Amino acid sequence: MLDSDGNPVLNDNGKTIPIIEPKRTEVIHVRLFPDEKVLLDEKVKNSGRSVSELIRLSLDKVKTLSLKNIEDEREKIRQIVRIGKNLNQISHWCNAYTDEISAIELFMQLKAIENELNPLISNPLLPSLLLKT
Repeated sequence: MLDSDGNPVLNDNGKTIPIIEPKRTEVIHVRLFPDEKVLLDEKVKNSGRSVSELIRLSLDKVKTLSLKNIEDEREKIRQIVRIGKNLNQISHWCNAYTDEISAIELFMQLKAIENELNPLISNPLLPSLLLKT
């Protein structure tokens, strides 16, 4: 046990009172594919930690979304897909009518659209959300 200054507390006999850490009592079981198990074993080996330690350390690094946020992200994805389809149609039109538009003007407009889309598509959770649409 430590006092408010961080020094060990002594009992009446002058011996240090031990610090009693709470014990972890909860257990989880996880099913993995063989390749996932290999990946986990590699990470454990490389980290020099136990599986339990690695999982506990990883908990703070996992990002989660609420159901509302997931639906918002899925709607963004649908909008991005629609925009992509429109851009594809524009590029086909440009290839068909190359004499009627300046390639430089077109490139500048498409680049501006891309710059506006980049913040939307930079979300690291997008690939996992795309799988569930």
